[in-house]
Amino acid sequence: MIRITYDRRSHKITVKGHAHSAEKGEDLVCAAVSILTYTAAQNAIHLQEKGYARYVSAKLNEGDSEIVCVPKCRYEAGTDLILSAVCVGFELLSKQ
Repeated sequence: MIRITYDRRSHKITVKGHAHSAEKGEDLVCAAVSILTYTAAQNAIHLQEKGYARYVSAKLNEGDSEIVCVPKCRYEAGTDLILSAVCVGFELLSKQ
């Protein structure tokens, strides 16, 4: 089972666990979660490169990832929008 949390206050997405819906390397659910996780991380890094984030951390490990993107004050709504959009992807996946 995969657990995903998004803490809007700290701008942190945490992804833990495995889907176990197929053999390792064949699990499409894990692959989908991975690409959404990498998308969130890359967006956070992009925000930092553009000067919109004060702090970014992307720890991407198999079955245990954490992305933190602390925006500069005036970019808080945009950062939340980007991270929330990725979380919508997680929600859609969980319903499938």
